[in-house]
Amino acid sequence: MRREGLPRTAHTVRLADMDRAAILDQSAKLERHIALVEEDLTRQRELLAELLREGQDATATMVLLRQFEDLYTRLVSDRDLVRKQLDTTAR
Repeated sequence: MRREGLPRTAHTVRLADMDRAAILDQSAKLERHIALVEEDLTRQRELLAELLREGQDATATMVLLRQFEDLYTRLVSDRDLVRKQLDTTAR
């Protein structure tokens, strides 16, 4: 995963220095993290819906949901980058 604050090019260079096995390992880790965040997103959305139905303050829940959504977007982007790198190393 890309560390917060590093430009995309720094991440790309790091991938370029990895061998195919390491890239496959990174890909597997990203897929596991994406699956976990998808579960978190589902639970957070369910909690948000419940709070709104009950008329309770859902501010903190919405903030956390947005953070999960941002994390999910970054993970998917990183996964796509890793897949592209795998395509490149397969040639």
